[in-house]
Amino acid sequence: MKTKTNTSFSWPAGFKGPNNSLVHMYDIKGLLSSVGVKPSKRLSQNFLINDAVIEAEIGFANLSGTDTVLDIGAGFGFLTEKLSGNAKKTIAVELDKRLAVYLKTRFRGNRNIEVVQGDILELVKGLEFDKVVANIPYEISSPLTFAILEKGFKLAIICYQKEFADRMVAKPGTKDYSRLSVMTSYFADAKILMRVPKQSFYPQPKVDSAVVSMTLKKERPYTVKDEKFFFGVVASLFQHKKQTVRNALKHSLNRLMLTKEGFRKVGLPNGLESRRVFTLTGQEMAKVAEEVGRHARSD
Repeated sequence: MKTKTNTSFSWPAGFKGPNNSLVHMYDIKGLLSSVGVKPSKRLSQNFLINDAVIEAEIGFANLSGTDTVLDIGAGFGFLTEKLSGNAKKTIAVELDKRLAVYLKTRFRGNRNIEVVQGDILELVKGLEFDKVVANIPYEISSPLTFAILEKGFKLAIICYQKEFADRMVAKPGTKDYSRLSVMTSYFADAKILMRVPKQSFYPQPKVDSAVVSMTLKKERPYTVKDEKFFFGVVASLFQHKKQTVRNALKHSLNRLMLTKEGFRKVGLPNGLESRRVFTLTGQEMAKVAEEVGRHARSD
């Protein structure tokens, strides 16, 4: 049986109106109840209720009156409101229809806030923004990060699960080094700005989080002839990250459009084929991709 979505929202007793700065941590349960929302694990609905973290994110973003900011997973608009006071325009995207109704009601009088209901992964290509400041649904961390990196921006300040953040900034040869590390460093300079304790969220997640900054690079750090193919090679290699590059390629023939004959012709320079995948830099992976591409099928 489908649940009917409310088309309007009334402020519950005990809460101030849309101009209230932030509900207290102990009020979050009442606010959820009033909107009819039970936090969903599937949607990664863990609401940041620590005002100090929100203020820190605003500071990290270095906003100006010319910035258009994207807030992803806007929830109850705690961050959205503070962004709107520091930027030219804030685009607040929320998947949950009930929360989107709430946001539109709360910010009805704010001309520089645009509330968009929908899936950010489907919307991001069509949105125009300079900066991203968001406490994102962790379930979409990977596809969302790749999507905004390819879309482009000046600066992103995003709260991720700590483990994910560690992988974003990991260096070659470390246990956290991954496809994400290579992709992030190819597009942007990333660093962890602060750790966020799990107690800062409701419902409380099992692990801590971290705020990460990403500044898009003006130029790519190394030459890649075919980015799509390069990304595919990186993904294939990291499916076998502890194997040698040669063996990782051998186990990825179909995915890389390599025949057995083509694979035998692949000749990697400087002993790369005997290196473990997780020790290669992004530039070295680009060399692997270029050589593999020379022998891959074009169909």
